[in-house]
Amino acid sequence: MKLAQFLGGAMLIAWAVCVQAHAHLEEAVPADHSVTSTSPAALVLRFSEPARLSALWIARDGGTQRKLPTPEESQARIVVTLPALDPGHYVVSWRALGGDGHVVPGQIDFTLTR
Repeated sequence: MKLAQFLGGAMLIAWAVCVQAHAHLEEAVPADHSVTSTSPAALVLRFSEPARLSALWIARDGGTQRKLPTPEESQARIVVTLPALDPGHYVVSWRALGGDGHVVPGQIDFTLTR
């Protein structure tokens, strides 16, 4: 029984270390699943460690993805200017390269009303 508990604890610690090793999104503006009445001027993504966006897109109401510019350097807080947006539901998707070399995909969605 003690061996099983030890192995279970060791696996939990190993999993926690692996999860913490990759860059992950800690905050986004606009926030995921948020509703806003004003077109956001910028997208802000704050990661757990410096990351470099290798791709960034925005799509409205399930339409075609539109590429957004990506900064050249790795940053923990990435700010990207957004074009003026019309009312609708938006999905922002990205691929980020963390300091450990792993590619981390992600997305947020928000709704713009008027």
